[in-house]
Amino acid sequence: MNVREEIALSSRDASFVRRLQLVADRGAASSALVRALLESVVERAERSTAPATLPVDERERWSSVGATFDGPARQPDTKAVEAFADLIARSVPGDATMAKLLRKDRSRISQRVAQRSVYAFAAGDERFFPLWQVVDGAVPPSFRPVFEALDPKLHPLSVDHWFTSPNVDLQVDGEPTSPAAWLATGGNAGEAAVLAADL
Repeated sequence: MNVREEIALSSRDASFVRRLQLVADRGAASSALVRALLESVVERAERSTAPATLPVDERERWSSVGATFDGPARQPDTKAVEAFADLIARSVPGDATMAKLLRKDRSRISQRVAQRSVYAFAAGDERFFPLWQVVDGAVPPSFRPVFEALDPKLHPLSVDHWFTSPNVDLQVDGEPTSPAAWLATGGNAGEAAVLAADL
């Protein structure tokens, strides 16, 4: 799918579309993935408590690339979709690619996902692995108890934000550090797991 041809750009849409193009240009996107990103806009909009009628031209633009609209139209949360596209761009696409990165057999990656010793999320027809968990070509064992403590129903954006944002409860030299950096540098996995369980 050529996003440039499918979406008539307005200045308000440009940043969002650039994020989708970044994902598509690096070969990580399929039309199913782009639809998944767009449908996540609709899902978030439908959960909104403040209804807003979606202009006809915008509705047609979203529909032309596969978004579906059930119930009353609401203004899409393009920031959330931009963030999701950014997360995909910072992730390894597919078990085979992750296996190559970790120098493991592809079947071992599937096992590790099931065991929750690596973190993956689905988007479209593909599974993605955020790069913040990879340290020197491996996922350190310290990440596993934290992954196990996470609620499996958490949205990938929530997981990503928590792992990559400084946390006041995890400090190095008096400075808050992100859980990913904490675990990558030998921080106590149990402390991070307790915090993860409260998400």
